[in-house]
Amino acid sequence: MVISKAATNSPNVLARTIIDKIHAIQEAIPGHTPATPTEGRALIPAATLPSPFIEAACSAIESSDSLRIAMKMEPDAARDAVAFAIAFESVADELDATARVLRHTINVIRAKAGDDALHSCDVAKSSRAPKMVPRSFRTSHR
Repeated sequence: MVISKAATNSPNVLARTIIDKIHAIQEAIPGHTPATPTEGRALIPAATLPSPFIEAACSAIESSDSLRIAMKMEPDAARDAVAFAIAFESVADELDATARVLRHTINVIRAKAGDDALHSCDVAKSSRAPKMVPRSFRTSHR
């Protein structure tokens, strides 16, 4: 299938391509788990515990037979979880920054189109030829 140059430059085609890449990134994240707002809030107390606290718990479990028997926590799995959180926090930060820049870019591009539309309305209204003013420009948008 041949795609025309116009189609490949279409904002819709480009946006779909980027969305597909975002989905590929999501699939590459181990354990990628979307959450409902309630689930996310419920995780905060345990998810924000300091890494040294989790490490101390791991060490305590490893050094005590009775604690090891009583707990379901696996110290190696907990350490892997902390390492994952530390490594992927920078990925989340980068994605957040990218989203903020994209939203600004959208506003810049849309504002340019809006400014041009308002300017053309002003030019049409200020002309001496009434036929130049399209019906849609006869009511002020400013």
